Amino acid sequence: MIKPTKALFAIICAGLLLTGCGPSESDYKQVIEERNKLKQQVSELERKIEDIKNAPPRLLQQAKNSIETNQYDIAMIALNKIINDHPDSAEFSTANSLAKSTIATIEKIKKAEEAKKEQEQLKLAKEKQREEAKRKNEIANALRNLKKDHDSIENITWYKHKNAPTTSRGIYPYIGQSGNSHWLRMVTRYKAEDWLFIDQYTVSVDGVNHRRYGKFERDHGYGTIWEWNDVRASPDDIALMRDIANSKKTVIRFHGNQYYSDYTVPSSEKRAIKETLIAFETLSNPKKKP
Repeated sequence: MIKPTKALFAIICAGLLLTGCGPSESDYKQVIEERNKLKQQVSELERKIEDIKNAPPRLLQQAKNSIETNQYDIAMIALNKIINDHPDSAEFSTANSLAKSTIATIEKIKKAEEAKKEQEQLKLAKEKQREEAKRKNEIANALRNLKKDHDSIENITWYKHKNAPTTSRGIYPYIGQSGNSHWLRMVTRYKAEDWLFIDQYTVSVDGVNHRRYGKFERDHGYGTIWEWNDVRASPDDIALMRDIANSKKTVIRFHGNQYYSDYTVPSSEKRAIKETLIAFETLSNPKKKP
């Protein structure tokens, strides 16, 4: 709010200075009186403006406008001003009734939001239960599909999936256990009538190539040859097998001295890889909940 009293006082003083003489005592008192009157007038105007702003008709209209735009908290501020500050006004009864209905609306909205939140929490809980049941079923199937072979000399138990390509070409993991220790190995195997003399192979997982090098063992019999690489699985190997299990298409290219041979991993082997990895995680962490 602009207050003109100081400006007026400065103008009067400047005028007196321009006349070439200083103000007399009576002139000074007159200026002070004018200043006080103006200050009183400004205060009165400010009070009237505030009264207009907080007049019951204006407050009631503000409340109605806020209710129309669903701003119920703002509406309650205006209604409470009428109820608390203007109990004798003509708008009091309407404001009181409108406040009750607004409070009821706020409570209704609050209950609806709480109900929606409960429904969402219930939905999430059911989804979690379904995921847990699915995970438990996957673990049960994975463990049920493992074949166990115990080496009493080395005191090692080996777990291999019943659908792992142990006598044909393909790639698969298997699990070793000694006491409470578990580890994972990865086998890449080639079977044919002629030698390739493999020294490396490429695994193409959905178009992404992964080159692997390593020593391949060899054997033959009855017109069939076998070449295979059996290594302890590194974190990269485990990640590769997990990618194979979840892939749409995986092709293994066996690179020989002069030739190569491609093999497409079937869905049954992908499922065997996935279940073996699940079993390995379960055996390695028996206390971990699915």
